[in-house]
Amino acid sequence: MSKSRIIAIACASLLASPACVVAQEPARAAASATTPSTSGDLDFLVGSWDVVATSPSDGTSERIRYDVRPLTRASWLTGRGSSDTVDASDVWGRDPVTGEIMRIVFDGSGTYAVVRSPGWADGQLVLEGDARSAGGTVRVRETIRTVSENEFTATWEAWRNGSWSAYSIERASRRPG
Repeated sequence: MSKSRIIAIACASLLASPACVVAQEPARAAASATTPSTSGDLDFLVGSWDVVATSPSDGTSERIRYDVRPLTRASWLTGRGSSDTVDASDVWGRDPVTGEIMRIVFDGSGTYAVVRSPGWADGQLVLEGDARSAGGTVRVRETIRTVSENEFTATWEAWRNGSWSAYSIERASRRPG
């Protein structure tokens, strides 16, 4: 499998997608009734998830396992996304100064992304920030929408040529038990 194909597959991951978007050539480039509470608004993410990540550009999909666990006593969460081609980790929490929800994503190439949000609104969490790699920095946005207490969707977009462009559309279902 070519390196560019591996990057494309990795970009479809819930975790790797913000980081991998900067690996691409620079020139290329429903609200739910269930809303997590404000006191434990990230608790919704804790558990094991089956994720299907689809690239809107070519329709290819990949299945990824995403596991989220407490990192410290109720302050931070850590996640791990894995498949045959994806190996990425993230940390979720609240900025102690601003109160914003923040997510820091790391992938196997050394690329990382930091995205932030003021919080959930009507079952939706919109995080924006930057993905950075040796190839440069790209503005990214992740929009998470709860479908139920056991399902959510996430759309990753990159700011290119003056507008947001989706590069990964994901559906996550909680694994039983």
